[in-house]
Amino acid sequence: MVSLLDWGIGGVDLLARLHAARPDLRLRYRSDAGFLPWGRVPPAALADRVATLVRQERGAGAAAVLLACNAASTALGVLRSAGVDRLLPHGLHGVIEPGVAALLAQPPTQIAVLGGARTIRSGAWSRPLRRGGHVVRGRVAQALSARIEAGDVDGPQTRALVARLCAPLRHAEVAVLACTHYPAAHAAFAAALPGVRLFDPAEAALAALLAALPASGSSPALASPSGLSSGVLSSGVLSSGVPTWQVFTSGDPEATQRAAQRAFGIDLGVVAAWTAADA
Repeated sequence: MVSLLDWGIGGVDLLARLHAARPDLRLRYRSDAGFLPWGRVPPAALADRVATLVRQERGAGAAAVLLACNAASTALGVLRSAGVDRLLPHGLHGVIEPGVAALLAQPPTQIAVLGGARTIRSGAWSRPLRRGGHVVRGRVAQALSARIEAGDVDGPQTRALVARLCAPLRHAEVAVLACTHYPAAHAAFAAALPGVRLFDPAEAALAALLAALPASGSSPALASPSGLSSGVLSSGVLSSGVPTWQVFTSGDPEATQRAAQRAFGIDLGVVAAWTAADA
């Protein structure tokens, strides 16, 4: 079993893509939407929160955990120092390190990084990229996550917000969508940054996670959610009727279902509630 931890619904795209790549895996998705946005939580408090959730997921049977959130991924160093990753047979994974590695494998260029407040201020993207010779400019785009959580990925207000956020970044050659919500607004980013390559770290993060897991008997290639149509329903149920994922939220289950459908076109199926006391 693999668990994905996130603040809201940004990581459901990774959930669906992991499900498409390895339908043999049992998956759990924990959305902490009832808590403060992780991008606004102080580093120590965020690390404590994530550590608690990782321990709970291990107790539920998780062999690996993916932090499907850039803000949470900034806490990986602290969590490793505390030995939290050693609780999991197949590791604790984030979305930043694999993305950084993929960009460092390319020639130096001008990179814009758009993310939440915690992600940008941590320097988790900018520091290693600058050491690798890239010119990097960060941009806090925290407000965009709320619009995507509300299901508005390409409306006039979202387009205007993305255009304003991207205005200082038009000379970049690559724009990193350093929040798992942001790929849902790909069209708005493409319009605001013509000619700039948009980089979604999800593919690199999922590849690193899959490499750490035991091989299945037959594992299809990594796919986008649209690849779920062949023998697999988008609600996380195999064609045989066997459920392959569970979804929990500390927020509103119905709002979580609606947001995932509107933002990513993903049917989460049943979403169960969990309370702050559980964490």
